[in-house]
Amino acid sequence: NYTMTKISDNIYNFQIISPAGNFYWKSYAKDPSGNWNSTPIYTFTINKATPSLSISGTGTYTYPYTSTVQGTENNLGDDDISYNLYRNGTLVSNPEVIELPAGIYNYIFNSTEGQNYTSHSISSLLIINKAPVNVDIYFSGNGTTVKNQDYWIREDMELNVTACTNISKTWQISSNNFKLWRNGTEVGSIYSNKCITYLAYLSPGTYYFNSSFLGNQNYTSFTRDPYVYVYEKPISVAPSPPKGKAPPAPAPKPCLLYTSDAADELDGVDLGGRRII
Repeated sequence: NYTMTKISDNIYNFQIISPAGNFYWKSYAKDPSGNWNSTPIYTFTINKATPSLSISGTGTYTYPYTSTVQGTENNLGDDDISYNLYRNGTLVSNPEVIELPAGIYNYIFNSTEGQNYTSHSISSLLIINKAPVNVDIYFSGNGTTVKNQDYWIREDMELNVTACTNISKTWQISSNNFKLWRNGTEVGSIYSNKCITYLAYLSPGTYYFNSSFLGNQNYTSFTRDPYVYVYEKPISVAPSPPKGKAPPAPAPKPCLLYTSDAADELDGVDLGGRRII
């Protein structure tokens, strides 16, 4: 039984917060003479409410990204309700702070049914896009260094080729997804986790260099492809004499002709009117 409060002549008030359910109400009154009177029985139903739920921290981002996803509620009289946060069907902590690979993640925040509330569920997507990749190629060896440009070098100079990516998570770079090709043949080796180097003396000709990151779950693909032109070393030629002047004649050399005994004695010999020494 509850006591009602008079708020004006013949008007009485009673207030109570009741849980969800079916109820009946009947009031009694006694006049100053002690006579009782009552109202008919009235019935009423308090329906269960739908819980108020929300999810924060979802949206679209670019890898790498550390997300903080949280499900929240502000429901009264919900001591008998459980709230849970799921990511792609797996129960996770609430909030969940995590760096996820690129992909699409469906977060669900739900509540169980209680005395005053129905069960309820909401969802929200967290999208992690792949990070864009860049590859730079550096050429050096002829006394200059260029970046992402065609290059000219002499055949007797050693060509130095270096290809580098801008990937921050270097553990995701390997010889399987980061490569350097010369005219379709893979060359070079990875060093410092994010660069490939290649050294060579090349014969005269045109060389097509191609460096590519082939992409993976978290990074897009990218290709850089400049050319290298190798030219011949100039041939050394002796200088020509000045115009109008003949080259100097060679110095005369002594010639000895030996004949018979006279030659043995180093005497002069008369041959047909000429004397030869």
